[in-house]
Amino acid sequence: MKAKHRNRLIVSLVLAATTFLSAGLVKAQESDNREDRRARREERKWENRGQNENRRNDDAQQRRQAEEQRRNSDRQAQDQRRQADEQQRQAERQRQEQQRGEQRRQWEQQRQEREQRRQAELQRQNQDQQRRQAEEQRRLLEQQRRAAESKVTIRNN
Repeated sequence: MKAKHRNRLIVSLVLAATTFLSAGLVKAQESDNREDRRARREERKWENRGQNENRRNDDAQQRRQAEEQRRNSDRQAQDQRRQADEQQRQAERQRQEQQRGEQRRQWEQQRQEREQRRQAELQRQNQDQQRRQAEEQRRLLEQQRRAAESKVTIRNN
């Protein structure tokens, strides 16, 4: 009986050891599973942090790009306004220059017309003076001729 009892005891011990070892393995497996879940949670946390950081960086980059685009648009609009203003000033300068040119042309035409009238008046005055001188010369010649005829008539008498 001793052997039987011993065999039972061994079987019981083996069963207890197996149960104990199984429980330890289960515990170890559960511990490993918990550790794996914790590690996965930690990885997800860091991934989320990285994604959040990437999202923040992307948002910041988009804001910078939007600001740069706004500044470029403002600069282009300002350049276009400057160009339009310059074109307007240039058109105004051309208009004024044309106006001054037309005014100078009119003044020159009026000056030439006045000069022509003055020249015509001088020519008329010269012609009047020449006519008076010619008339005076004829009158003097006529007087001389009469005086000469009177002398001839007086001598002949």
